[in-house]
Amino acid sequence: QTRCAKDKESPSYKHEWRFGVAGYPIIDQIGYAEWEHDKVIYPGISDIDRLYKDYHGPRKMIGLASAEYSYNRNKHLSFAIGGYASAGWESTYDYMNRRKGTNAGFNLSIVPTVRWKYFVRDRFSMYGSFGLGACFGYFDEWNLWPTFQFVPLGLTFGGKVYGFAEYGAGLLYIGGAAGIGYRF
Repeated sequence: QTRCAKDKESPSYKHEWRFGVAGYPIIDQIGYAEWEHDKVIYPGISDIDRLYKDYHGPRKMIGLASAEYSYNRNKHLSFAIGGYASAGWESTYDYMNRRKGTNAGFNLSIVPTVRWKYFVRDRFSMYGSFGLGACFGYFDEWNLWPTFQFVPLGLTFGGKVYGFAEYGAGLLYIGGAAGIGYRF
């Protein structure tokens, strides 16, 4: 290669920090399922008894926020460790439709991830990833769950500071995620 062609190559970054947000956090729904106990029909409880039980208003969630550190083994393979957080709440009402309080919960997940880039260009890449980790949180009681995330299609665009968008499915989220990253 000539010196000019070599100078135009993009630099090789070994480390990255990424910060993002994602759509619907499935792990929150697992936690919310525990709040559904009063809506399940229990044997021996009459309909009249259910009329006087507390009930819940609409659920609200913040979505999923993430921070991740990646070590780039080479231009096609990286290993990452990510922290993910989500929270939700809902109002509770008594049988007279008076607000009694709020149920609230949160989840924190730590997920090691392997990412493979299957299409790499100077300021653009396409990748897939798989992560397996643990989630702990509080929804009426402390819980610990295994969690995973599979991303068949992810895109990065930019240089040292870059954007990313990905489509994935797993217990962390289903749908899209996006954010910004910094390579060094």
